[in-house]
Amino acid sequence: MILEFDVGNSALKWRLLDAAGAVARRGNLASTGQLHEVSESVARVSRLRVASVAADETAAAIESWAHSALGVEVEFARTAAAFGGLINSYAEPERMGVDRWLAMLAAYVQRRSAVLVIDAGTAVTLDYVDADGRHRGGYILPGQRLSRSALLRDTSRVRFSEDVDVLPLPGCSTAEAVSNGALFVLVAAVESAIRQAQEFWGRQFSVVLTGGDGGEILRHVNTGSLDCEFAPDLVFEGLGIALP
Repeated sequence: MILEFDVGNSALKWRLLDAAGAVARRGNLASTGQLHEVSESVARVSRLRVASVAADETAAAIESWAHSALGVEVEFARTAAAFGGLINSYAEPERMGVDRWLAMLAAYVQRRSAVLVIDAGTAVTLDYVDADGRHRGGYILPGQRLSRSALLRDTSRVRFSEDVDVLPLPGCSTAEAVSNGALFVLVAAVESAIRQAQEFWGRQFSVVLTGGDGGEILRHVNTGSLDCEFAPDLVFEGLGIALP
């Protein structure tokens, strides 16, 4: 069996693949301190593939746990200048987050056509890939949680503690105005990115969203008749392509 980790800025997602490549089990961890929960719930593991944008200490903790609890070496995915027909636009490819690279890799390899890839997690990335696999560039924005926390941290009078139902509509309380505003900005950004993609490619492209907030954003985006998809395992799928 193959164990995979997608280690982000705020959580560790994992899934276990069986011999046929199907997902046998999955879960989420808040920190490496919970890794024992994975070893207690998985069968024998032959490989461990990891995509990580966390600090080096997190990678070291995963390696130590893998050796002691599973008896396997960790295979870390790395951002490349080119792979699988995808060509990185960065002059220094290693400076691009590997999760962003893997999401683009999966989206492009699966379609072999122009694609707008949106990963909506702690940060939100929007990347454009041409039909020939060339990364045209992208944007990085704060996600909903970062937007809310920035307002609470850096203003003196924007304060609230209650939870609200979040919609991209004008809020009638501070809590609604801040929470709805964070979603509104992202929905507007995605719709603007789609319009920009149409300037590049007409209607000959797909839109693929992933990340914890990807499904919520897609529910509110006006996509018209475009090919739009929420792919929650996109980074994992790219991990399997990069480390077959």
